This record gives sequence, structure tokens and C-alpha cells, in this order.
Amino acid sequence: MVAFAARDFPKTVGLRDGATVTVRPLASTDTVKLWDFFSALPEPDRYFMKDDVLDPATTARWTSNIDHDRALALVAVSDDAIVADGVLLKQADPARRHLAEVRVNITPGFQGKGLGTVLIRELAEIAWDADVEVLGFELVEGVQDAAIEAVRGLGAFHVGTLQGYLRDPNGEPRSLVLYQIPLGSWFKF
Repeated sequence: MVAFAARDFPKTVGLRDGATVTVRPLASTDTVKLWDFFSALPEPDRYFMKDDVLDPATTARWTSNIDHDRALALVAVSDDAIVADGVLLKQADPARRHLAEVRVNITPGFQGKGLGTVLIRELAEIAWDADVEVLGFELVEGVQDAAIEAVRGLGAFHVGTLQGYLRDPNGEPRSLVLYQIPLGSWFKF
């Protein structure tokens, strides 16, 4: 399995509104900044995450155990604060080594400015260099609709919906939608 390699970072990236951010890999010194970032996200954005990001032990574990054989996290920084993160998670088992999951989170003040698209494109290039063939996205219908539109705009296609698979904070069912982007010479970023 080829490790993820983050080359050509940090990068200064312009957003749709003219603002700029610096995109770089997550560093071992980012523990507090990462926790502050997750704390700044609205509860609905955090609720469906797979990990308890408000537990300081979670962010400490992520920043102290950086392992590019398994995962690579990029962060977008503005005014010395993390305003977005994007993570590329490679599957370790032989049947799924050609797959990687992408997760992106953005603070409200930076949403709708093209930052998610920037992070996904950067992660896709890193994935391609690591022999990943397919990027997968798990998104919550009715909650992450802007993210669904963003991945569709990048050429992702719908591969399935798990109706009522999740429950929101009020106990109401929410559907988990699955999208994929096949990487390859025919796919243009």
C-alpha cells in the first residue's frame, strides 16, 4: 500500500469571495487549533461525525499519531485559525485498498466559497499518487445538501442511499447518501 504524500504545501488559495487561506497538512502542533475548529462548528455539523470531535483526546490522538499510510488530513488556515479540514482515509484491507473515503468540514464563515472543492481536489491528487482508484463520500441528505451539490459538481455519482439509516438529534430518520468519484486519466479535475 502506497503512503499518502503531501507535496507542494503549504499553498495559498484564493476563494470565490477574494479571501485567501493557506492549505497545508495537519501538524502535530495543531491540537488546540483543531479542537477550537471543531468547537466552532455548529452542533448540526458535528452531530453526524463518526468521532467525538469535542473530546480533547480525539484531536490529541489525531495530531500525535499522524500516519500517512492510513490517513492524510489537510487544513485550511486563516488568521492562524483552522477554518476547514479535509481528510483522506485509505482502507487497509486487501479488498478495499483501491478505495479512500473523503471527509470535509468547513466553518460557517467559509462555506459556499469554493473551499470544499479546493480541499477535495487536493485530496484527489494525493489519492491518485497513492494508487487510490475511487474516492467515496458519505453524506446526510437534508443536512449536508451543499456538500452533496459540491461533490456532484466535481463529477461524483450517486451509488446508493440508505433510507432512514441515521437518526438526527430529535430521533427523526435521516438518509445516508453514498457518492463516488472514480479517479483515472479520463477524470479531469
